[in-house]
Amino acid sequence: MEMSLLSPTIIGLGLFAILTASISTFAGMGGGVLLFAVMGTVFPLTVVVPVHGLVQFISNGHRCLMLKPYLKASIIKPFIPGAIIGAALSALLIKSGLSPKVAMFLLVLLIAYTLFKPKKLSLPLPHQKGFFWLGLATGLLGMLVGAVDPILSPFFLRDDLSKEEVIANKTALQFFVHALKIPVFLGLGFDYIEFSGLMIMLILASLIGNKMGYHLLKFITPRVFQMIFKVALFGVGIRMTFMLF
Repeated sequence: MEMSLLSPTIIGLGLFAILTASISTFAGMGGGVLLFAVMGTVFPLTVVVPVHGLVQFISNGHRCLMLKPYLKASIIKPFIPGAIIGAALSALLIKSGLSPKVAMFLLVLLIAYTLFKPKKLSLPLPHQKGFFWLGLATGLLGMLVGAVDPILSPFFLRDDLSKEEVIANKTALQFFVHALKIPVFLGLGFDYIEFSGLMIMLILASLIGNKMGYHLLKFITPRVFQMIFKVALFGVGIRMTFMLF
């Protein structure tokens, strides 16, 4: 399924990747899932998950560098060992033939609960060591469904972090999970070289989109950011629901 770098399909996906990376940078989420969904109309999931993961690994790394002053070790350090364990468990589940739709269904439930829960049933927000368990869940589910945004976002809908801290630290966690996908899918025999043209286009487009989104972020107030974040999370939930059928 090798495609030329200048094929209409790859150019179209590249232009869309500029938009989705921009959305992820100024809205905090949504872009990665949109790109994942559109790629899924062109390629099978067995191609989309590893290719999307590598592109997001580089895109999120670039975004982390732009927002480096806002990174928090108290969030990132406990998350990493949990994500490693989760990824290892996920590799075993993938080999066993578990359908990604099982994990996707759980994510849709989590998103719906987050957005429409009664106030007395608030989702516990992780602090310090709690991020280990979030890492475990993200490493496990992220390998199966591809997109990491929907797993992390409900736990970053909080008032104790600025909009820059939300985006920077959620991006750092995504970066690490996407990094874990590369050895996992290499171990499963995926040939990244075959899709090098597609990945080059999407990576370059994502870097451009990151820059655009970063400039937009400066003009968004915290209240507007929270509203955009919730709308994006709702949109992701709707999109993932359709992907189940």
